[in-house]
Amino acid sequence: MTTRRAIPEPPPRPLAYAWYGLAGGLCGGAVVGAVEALARLSLIRPTEYEALAYAYVLYGGIGAVLGLGGGVLLVPVGWWLGVTPARAWSLAFHGVAAVLGVTVIRAASDASSPLFEAAPAGLGLVALVGIWLGGHLLTKTPLRMLHRPRGTAASWGGGLVVVTLLSLAPAPGAVGTLAPHRPQAATAAPDVVLVVIDGLRADALGRPGATPALDAFAADAVVFEQHVAASASTGPAVGALFSGRSPSRQGSAAQPGALADDVVTLAEHLRDAGYATGGLPNTPELAATFGFDQGFDWYAFDPAYPLGASASTHTLALYGVVARLYKRLDPTERISDHFRPAADQLTRARAFLDANAGDRAFVFVHLVEPAGPWFPAPFDGTAYTRADHPTFGAGEGSAEARARYAGAVDRVDGALGAFFGGLRSAGRYDDALVIVTGDHGLELGDHGGAWDGETLYDELVHVPLLVKLPGNARAGTRVPWQVRQVDLAPTLADLAGLAPDPGWEGASLFEDAFDDHLARLLPPEPFEDEDEADRLARSAFVAPTWADHPGSRDALSELDHDGTVLQSVRSGGLKLVQVLSHGPGARRLPSLACYDLLVDPGESRDLTRDDPTCPARLAARLHALVASVAPRAPADEGGVSDTSGADTDPEAQPP
Repeated sequence: MTTRRAIPEPPPRPLAYAWYGLAGGLCGGAVVGAVEALARLSLIRPTEYEALAYAYVLYGGIGAVLGLGGGVLLVPVGWWLGVTPARAWSLAFHGVAAVLGVTVIRAASDASSPLFEAAPAGLGLVALVGIWLGGHLLTKTPLRMLHRPRGTAASWGGGLVVVTLLSLAPAPGAVGTLAPHRPQAATAAPDVVLVVIDGLRADALGRPGATPALDAFAADAVVFEQHVAASASTGPAVGALFSGRSPSRQGSAAQPGALADDVVTLAEHLRDAGYATGGLPNTPELAATFGFDQGFDWYAFDPAYPLGASASTHTLALYGVVARLYKRLDPTERISDHFRPAADQLTRARAFLDANAGDRAFVFVHLVEPAGPWFPAPFDGTAYTRADHPTFGAGEGSAEARARYAGAVDRVDGALGAFFGGLRSAGRYDDALVIVTGDHGLELGDHGGAWDGETLYDELVHVPLLVKLPGNARAGTRVPWQVRQVDLAPTLADLAGLAPDPGWEGASLFEDAFDDHLARLLPPEPFEDEDEADRLARSAFVAPTWADHPGSRDALSELDHDGTVLQSVRSGGLKLVQVLSHGPGARRLPSLACYDLLVDPGESRDLTRDDPTCPARLAARLHALVASVAPRAPADEGGVSDTSGADTDPEAQPP
């Protein structure tokens, strides 16, 4: 009996190496794309699965180009070195997979991560083993069909069919229904309209003649002059607004971060009470993929990303590279590539309210023009972007940034004017509960900074809050005492006639003591039989500032961005900013800084050296606040704990 020996595969014709490189690179890139898409989708709750097919085709195409280049390099030497077709295909497949894999891992990892440094060596070793094994598998097993044209086409095409079918599968975070129709809602409850303007600083309003619509709205509303955001980044700030919890307690502190499933959001609370709930986010940070759609019947985030990308595909590592290359070829800026204009967002909000006429509706609208990029008016195809202007500098650079920012705020004001006018025409304005606020502010050269997400200075955490009550009650009231972003959810629930959720940290801004707090701002009225001492006491009356007003609530702000972690507390007119860690390449900030906001609202003078006790006192307040942000105990389990911080004794709650 004779043993059949495998006949060595002869080297191909030289030009065939280009084909083997292309074919192996196509399949290698497609595999990396599918793996990355699956990994990214597994970390979120997607609204769709388009990333699977998109990554499979995009990465396959990039891999084919890289493999073709490698194959062309083999043309003059491959035959001479005796590289077989199987070895050439395996070399392209594993080489391309290793290169793209390293790119993806490094794009998804922090530079200080061990994985960032180990990826090239690790994947390189895997590729070498794969190339060696591939030469045997592609000659001695049924896998030998892969390096032939029909085999490559069948394998890649079959994979495309599979990922396409998966991409078309229904996802758990779908948009929902425009008109869910919940007639069980109490008819006495008001419609609730929550407008969040991204990057809106406290000093952006009140400029003479600049924002007529918001000025007119403020005349109908209660204006809270000292409203403190929970963070300087959109995700955790809106998360605090939705959940009534500080960023470290609701899951979205680090960016990008998902809102935890166990939080009870304002939308869930209102929906359970019979409200139809609609949301119009305008940035990927607030997409349903990160859980911000909790409680919304309709949550519409449908950006027009370049190159046909969707919410799930634009986070792919190589999509960002290709999009930047495309931008160089076509530098024309399009507003829709970045966000939906305020007018579009408000038109869709009005459509949701109209679709639910007769029922009670809650709609959240996110407007982002002030946060940038900033577009000129009239639009000319250009934009002032963070990528092109990471810093503003001083002098003219800062002045230009402020002018562009003001223009963006003014355009939002015009869109809001039309929206409020439409509500009035429909007879829905007066009876509605309408809130206009900012998620966080923006640095416009203040403290040498630009944009957002790096510090917790007041230009980033002191934001407007305007609350128009049903029937325009208390119109024109200005509240000077300090309030917090986590108070919004319990406030809106209270005004809708609902009890707060036990897990919310904040408390209603219109608490029972609200009128007493206002009364403290007015001198005692004269009375008939007052004596000289009473008259002198009345004439000497000085209204309390926001710093010493008993209604003020200590405010905690937190930031966790790219490895930089900060905390701040605003208490009694003083402010402490503490840097817990600096991320790679982050702007260097003092590890501890203390400011007197009454005499130094611009936070230009650190009191740490002049008053060494200031940081220690405020650090105790900060630690007490952090310790106090625990879920409230239900009333039948010992009552409700006070987390306002206004009456917290630092010594009673040690750090």
